Amino acid sequence: MEFSLKSCDAKCYSLIYLRTGQDELYDAQVNLEFDELIFKALVGGHPPMDLPLSLIKTDEDATSFLDGYGYSLTDEVQSEQLWGYFEKSIEYINNYLLDETFEKVPVQLSSREELKDFQKLLLHASNKLEQDPYILNWACAILKVIHVLVHLDNDLFAKFSEEIQQQILQPISNQVYQDNLTGTLLGSPKTEEKIVLHKFATKTFKTSNSSITKLLANPEKVAFTILDKVGVRFVTKNIFDSFRVMHYLVKKNMIGIFHIIPNESNNNLYPIKKFIESVDQIKHKDLSNNEINAFLLENNKNNSGNNDYFIKRNVFSDRKHKFIKFICRKLIRYKISEDKEFSFFYPFEIQILDYESYVNNLSGPTAHSEYKKRQKHKARERVLGFVKKVQ
Repeated sequence: MEFSLKSCDAKCYSLIYLRTGQDELYDAQVNLEFDELIFKALVGGHPPMDLPLSLIKTDEDATSFLDGYGYSLTDEVQSEQLWGYFEKSIEYINNYLLDETFEKVPVQLSSREELKDFQKLLLHASNKLEQDPYILNWACAILKVIHVLVHLDNDLFAKFSEEIQQQILQPISNQVYQDNLTGTLLGSPKTEEKIVLHKFATKTFKTSNSSITKLLANPEKVAFTILDKVGVRFVTKNIFDSFRVMHYLVKKNMIGIFHIIPNESNNNLYPIKKFIESVDQIKHKDLSNNEINAFLLENNKNNSGNNDYFIKRNVFSDRKHKFIKFICRKLIRYKISEDKEFSFFYPFEIQILDYESYVNNLSGPTAHSEYKKRQKHKARERVLGFVKKVQ
């Protein structure tokens, strides 16, 4: 079989001649006008949400695009879902991202009544309705928030939140109890080993705004990569007890060590190797909990580098924020009928830190409120960064 290529008069096409063994000739028109953005999104490592929407030129294109995206405008339920996401996106932008004193969503994009047809939002975003970059940018901003809402609303957690929370949190909470003399303990009245806790808290789920902001602030994230919607936090008396909590959780099979996601772990509290070496040195000594912890601190006094820690950097966290964190997965079982069951793994976060680190993390640049401010600023910059340049 032989191939030959011959240019044709049409601007973006060529005639391809395919010659078979029987010398039969076939020709076909091949489109040579490629949209670079498609390749950037698929194999260029660019977050699709940050690329210009260049594929949509007509109402028909917009309708077809939405069909491929997963929503049909001819289906009343799906159409209403899209409008619902639109209204939530306007609410989020107005109430969370905008400084009301000088910024406003353009009137023609501000409500369903003004927009009238959902396709128009996509056409505005592709700049096919007018040559106004300001409107284009606003339409893109709204679509970014809609995209995040769609993914959050169609995540497994949105459909099975009650089952996920109950099956993940209950087994851990059952191992925490209150003692009238010593306070909160990890263990049970019947077990020999008990660990005193300053604080134990469960994180059931993120608020809607928090999840939206997290996805908008992190270009590489999508809904299923939010791994900390559910979780628990242990605040221990000291660093020694923080390591005891980790050990206890695994030894009592409260978490499955083989369900850990390794590259999501963080430990800048105390180096593992140094901990094991230190404990080995005092194994045969009769020391109290406080004395053991003091020995650990003394042994690590001159360790000024981070090489011995396992640190997963978070651009929004201050480097002085100290804690242990790991992501585990739990096999969730959902009964469909008497003899049918739907099961899936779902991630959850465990945070462990000593009381001193906990107190330090409550104020200054390490405070959670400061973390949220940095995250919100990044989300606003990504969605509405154009505003200050245009006005």
